[in-house]
Amino acid sequence: MEGLTADFQARSQRRSTLSVGVPPMVAFFLFPKIFAEFTGSCPEVHIRLTEAGSDTARDMVRAGQLDLAIIAVGETPPAALAAHPLMRMSMMYCTGYGTPMAGREKAELREIAMAPLILFTSGYYHQTLLQTRFRDAGLTPNVLFYSNQLLTIKSFVRQNLAGAFLLPQVIEPGENIIALPVDPPLPLNIAVVWRRDVFLTREIRQFIHFMRTRFE
Repeated sequence: MEGLTADFQARSQRRSTLSVGVPPMVAFFLFPKIFAEFTGSCPEVHIRLTEAGSDTARDMVRAGQLDLAIIAVGETPPAALAAHPLMRMSMMYCTGYGTPMAGREKAELREIAMAPLILFTSGYYHQTLLQTRFRDAGLTPNVLFYSNQLLTIKSFVRQNLAGAFLLPQVIEPGENIIALPVDPPLPLNIAVVWRRDVFLTREIRQFIHFMRTRFE
């Protein structure tokens, strides 16, 4: 009995690991606050962060490679996953101050397709959304290159070399980047997702509860 009690006490003092997937833009502006608040309230839980596009992170959750993910989703939850919506926002067309688009109040898809453009690589929900929008409009964008490196993309935009679709929250003051609303809009739903068919550990339930209360 004493040995069993000591074993359980030792186990309870170990730090548990929670694997979370987050796209780069969400990781840039949102996750640091979430990380600080959650680890402050649950210091016994260690978060292992994996940065991946929303579609890639979604598939990793389905495959059991991640416990959960904070991703962009459509109007319905991804198949086989439970989802709790956190916020709704829109992608913006970002350009430098020295481009012809800089003085516009909004950016139309036809104009965007004619200018040099940097797109994210495959595996990102908004990339799939953009490809669908361009295809439905009968447009072929002038893609300069593909990248998922946020700092590289913003550097090209600042130097007026290309435009990009970004969330306005990743544009910091003084970066000389203009974020224009897109016509038609490109709305995104940010949600935390997890598998429906698995047992939810205490750590997973703690994180889901934290996210629900944090964004109510």
